[in-house]
Amino acid sequence: MIDKDAPLSFFQKESNDNESHDERAWPVLIVDDDEQVHILSKLVLNNFVYHGKKLTILHAYSGDEALAILRDNPNVALVLLDVIMETNDAGLRCAEQIRNTLLNDTVQIVLRTGQPGDVPEQVVMQQYDINDYKCKTELTKERLFSTVTAALRAFEHVSKLKHLSDELASLNQSLELKVEQRTAELKASNDELVDAMAEIERQQFALVQAEKLASLGQLAAGVAHEINNPLGFLFSNIEFLESYLGKWHSMWKDTANASISNEEQYLQQLEVLKKNYQLDWVFDDAKDLMEDVKLGLNRIQAIVKDLGVFTAQEVQAVEDVNLSKMIQLALEKSQEIKPHSCVVETKIPEDFLIRCMGCQIGTAITNVIKNAYEAIVDEAEGKVLISIKSLDNGCLEILIEDNGRGIEPDILNRIFDPFFTTKPIGSGTGLGLSIAIAIIKSHFGDMYVESQLGLHTRVHIMLPVGKPH
Repeated sequence: MIDKDAPLSFFQKESNDNESHDERAWPVLIVDDDEQVHILSKLVLNNFVYHGKKLTILHAYSGDEALAILRDNPNVALVLLDVIMETNDAGLRCAEQIRNTLLNDTVQIVLRTGQPGDVPEQVVMQQYDINDYKCKTELTKERLFSTVTAALRAFEHVSKLKHLSDELASLNQSLELKVEQRTAELKASNDELVDAMAEIERQQFALVQAEKLASLGQLAAGVAHEINNPLGFLFSNIEFLESYLGKWHSMWKDTANASISNEEQYLQQLEVLKKNYQLDWVFDDAKDLMEDVKLGLNRIQAIVKDLGVFTAQEVQAVEDVNLSKMIQLALEKSQEIKPHSCVVETKIPEDFLIRCMGCQIGTAITNVIKNAYEAIVDEAEGKVLISIKSLDNGCLEILIEDNGRGIEPDILNRIFDPFFTTKPIGSGTGLGLSIAIAIIKSHFGDMYVESQLGLHTRVHIMLPVGKPH
């Protein structure tokens, strides 16, 4: 008897041959390189029935094999797809090819992974056109039944809509033929317009996909580079500290085995040990090494904390936020790096409310204010001005201006790149403005920077006043 709460991982191997197709059954494809997952899934779903129809279960053990099966069986209703198979992203690439290469937009794709930490759910759901994401250890019999039921219901609705769409397309085609018979010249012009629009849509889609992949690759490369740097000297310092511990251990054994009968002999032995083991230098160097280790760990911690804004799955509440109080709180949070004599002016109505996720917008504004403070060269003449104004399109603009050193024109277009910074090594993660613009865009706003070298920098933040969608 199968335990309904048992995770899909504890059953013995059986035949992996694909079942023969049955028109009266729902075709379901299981894609996983683990034979036991196939065996268990088939065993659990053996008696599954939806709308009077059982399942026809097909089996694939790699992404390429799954694509081959789907080419021959375009009517498959559901794909239970493992993420990590022949490569760490085999399942993701397979899902992308199902949609973009096979052009199958009706089959329901449910990703299953045994290592959810390696492939964060939020990133996958945003980057790939999948329908659900499940962890294998949580996928009990009941949850698997619920997942399959929901997927088949969605497939049924999508198929009906596609059928209606095809019928409508057929009727439209018939109507176009009649119109063509009466207005051949207009039809030709219309065809050219339709082709142009289709090409524009295709190019826009390709650009969006390319931008997503490029951004993800850039972020991944930046994370690897920024964390590998401190990790490198952490490992190096630990090796030195390990050798010092060996010396101290040897010194301790020499001390324990020494024959000391009076204070004079003790002092002599101590001098010998200090000379033989270079104790003064070792202690000083060990202290420096520990400081370097702390700096490296603090940098890694800061990077991980900043990246939390990109990967956080918790959705904050949208609420009416007093903009004046929010900016005042942002000024307080950045007070520790404010130049002593810098003057800050705010021109914001005290009762101005904005509908947003307050903590996130506050973080974005804080990051911009910190950048303004760090740009101040002459503390005595330093000035930061924060103001808002309403725009004709129903948005408001927050302007944060400083009279600091400005930004060189050749790097102005890179300031929003993750990990790009002009600060000395270890002084910042280079994620402040990347986080800020990501937050603003998530609120359907926009952000841009204008600067004149040696004069000023102005950061313009545009936000819709109403509730984000």
